[in-house]
Amino acid sequence: MPLLVEGVLERAMEERQLYLNKNLTLADLAQAHNTNSTYVSSYLSQVRRQTFYDCVNQSDWNS
Repeated sequence: MPLLVEGVLERAMEERQLYLNKNLTLADLAQAHNTNSTYVSSYLSQVRRQTFYDCVNQSDWNS
């Protein structure tokens, strides 16, 4: 299982434009990184100090 390194998830959100999917789920984001939702959720809370919903709704991805 790949380790989520700071910045990788953010780059993928931008490059793949995952943020455009209004129905994006934590499971979808995890699948895009070949990992599971527990690891993504843990990364978001520990590194970004955000929930999944705060992350996908932040203004720089949805402007």
